[in-house]
Amino acid sequence: MKKFFSTTEVAELCQISRFTASKWVREGKIKGISLGRNYKIPAEELVRLLKEHNFPIPQELKTGRKGHDHTQKYCWEYHAEEKNSSPHQCDACLIKQAEILNCFIVRIDDYQEKIKCPIECSKCSYFLEKFADHFAIVKAFDEPAIICSNQAVLAANEGFLRISGATNEDDVTGQDCVNLLSDSSKAVFLAYKDKVRENDPLRPGDVTVSFMDAKGGQKDVHLSCKRLKNIPNTFLIFFKVQK
Repeated sequence: MKKFFSTTEVAELCQISRFTASKWVREGKIKGISLGRNYKIPAEELVRLLKEHNFPIPQELKTGRKGHDHTQKYCWEYHAEEKNSSPHQCDACLIKQAEILNCFIVRIDDYQEKIKCPIECSKCSYFLEKFADHFAIVKAFDEPAIICSNQAVLAANEGFLRISGATNEDDVTGQDCVNLLSDSSKAVFLAYKDKVRENDPLRPGDVTVSFMDAKGGQKDVHLSCKRLKNIPNTFLIFFKVQK
């Protein structure tokens, strides 16, 4: 079953225009992931929207869906059961006060002062256990792509495995994404990624770097980086091999 839907697909199912669907995402009426000018909407969010407006739910969304139902623990409940939960300040945190289930959704700049969790999502055992399937968004793209956080590769698609020569995704996940590049390209990539993180309007659309495959071979690639706004320090990176 698909885990993410485009605004065009959402518009068709909700009988609205694609413009309206995109506008609702920008306004926060629909929780989606921004990819430049495009958005991807999680399946569970689409189901919520359809129910809210009394539209029929397609059969593919009724079965096999990993929705976050009432049996799922809140993050503060999960951390209370951990042996070492001392870093968390849940009682003073907006996430507990507002009883927010998908905690990572609100970890954006506007709310940082009210969120007392000192642990980044990519390092949080609760997030990795409950929401790691959100990284499956990388599988929605044909071009080679990975998702990395704090430079560690979290997910990769088939296109990336093809150009890297890796046997499967497990061979890639956990690697430092900087080590996928030649020594001469590492500083170039880090400087580019810092500009993406800071939303620098002068950053180039992509940067050319030398990519190292699993056999030690090098190839020049155009690399472009998109910040996943709802997950701190997490990026979607595309690779286009130069011919």
